[in-house]
Amino acid sequence: MKCLDPTLSQLEPDGFRSLRHLKRLTLDGCNLKVIPPRAFTGLDQLESLTIWTRQAGVLTLDKNAFQGLGKLTRLDLSGNYIRYIPSDALCTSPKLETLNLSHNEIGSLSDIGADSKKSCLGNLTSIDLSHNELSAITSRQMAGENQKKLWL
Repeated sequence: MKCLDPTLSQLEPDGFRSLRHLKRLTLDGCNLKVIPPRAFTGLDQLESLTIWTRQAGVLTLDKNAFQGLGKLTRLDLSGNYIRYIPSDALCTSPKLETLNLSHNEIGSLSDIGADSKKSCLGNLTSIDLSHNELSAITSRQMAGENQKKLWL
């Protein structure tokens, strides 16, 4: 889905429910400020989700934004000025393997819940954090990433 209108866009909870067989979804150029809870509920078969806001400003994610995406294996949130992802936000996607957070404003792995005891990033095989504002990565954080491809 490509948004051509530069005005503020909004996702409604359960708004994609009728597309239950969809496997890939790209939201390109939508002027989103927030991904609300249950924004993708009903997309039970979704395997790949890409959200590119294209200069819309800081994108905020609710901790239940990805609720219902149990089959999601690829999530691309690159270029959205994201500063923080709630630590539980990715827990509803247990099969997530590839996470692209490049070209955002993430300052540490803590900002994506990577160093919390309840981290849900254990299934990831590839994380792209290039072109962010990372200031430090501890050896403890890197120890958990040794089996993953980590792009900084």
